[in-house]
Amino acid sequence: MTGIRAALLGALVATLTAFIPGIATAQYREGVPGVIPQAPEADPDAGANAILARFANWNRTAGRPKIMVFWNRVLTDETTTREIERVVETEDTRSGTSIVSETTSTQFGEASQSNEENIGQRRSERVTSAEAVTGGRYTEMDPAAERLLETTFANLFLQAGARVIDRDALLRRSSVGVSAADRSDLQFIESKALNEGVVYLIQVLPDPSTTSPTGMAFSVSIRHLPTSSLTAQFLTSGNPPPARARFVAGERGFERVTINRATPERVAAQVAIEAMERLAQR
Repeated sequence: MTGIRAALLGALVATLTAFIPGIATAQYREGVPGVIPQAPEADPDAGANAILARFANWNRTAGRPKIMVFWNRVLTDETTTREIERVVETEDTRSGTSIVSETTSTQFGEASQSNEENIGQRRSERVTSAEAVTGGRYTEMDPAAERLLETTFANLFLQAGARVIDRDALLRRSSVGVSAADRSDLQFIESKALNEGVVYLIQVLPDPSTTSPTGMAFSVSIRHLPTSSLTAQFLTSGNPPPARARFVAGERGFERVTINRATPERVAAQVAIEAMERLAQR
């Protein structure tokens, strides 16, 4: 009897639902959905976009000041490029003894040393070499990887309307009218170029790091050249904000996984965003 009653009750409900409008939705309050909708996924780049907008506004208000980027290059207190010249002379005597003398010359003087070696033949040799000890790159990196990071960094400033001065082009322009000796002095030319209207100098020094989530650590310094003052200085891994965690099927069921967004382009963009944030606070 119980089964028959249940079947009759189900048939009655179906009949009423078909002939009485609204009875199927009467169990829900008006204006309330039957299923709670999923919250919209947060945009991980929302914070960066807000900083980009603030920087663009600051840049316009400040009159688009000239910005130069020293990527993987150190601005030192030396105004000339220091070189070490090494001269090695070898002369063999008739008795079978070789006298080897080495002279090292710098702007600050010379140093020499000699020693004797036993040899079995007569020969004479003089080798001169010059090595720059200042003005080079800070860290040796893969050229393609370095160019990708540097280009992405500069492009984000350009997209925000910044006036980014190309270092190489300015150096070539600043070398016009100087002597041949001065043209070979990179740091002299850099000093001359920085005096041609550049307002902000952004120095980015990359270092490999085993503790960084991106494998790199960036030391960033922002200088206001007209006043020779330090605007900002910070250390960052360039790790972009993570995307919203998702559930992914694994060996033990579904696991909550955060997607890694640390591509080279995003890392360089994050470093640029953090530099823009400091400038926009001025």
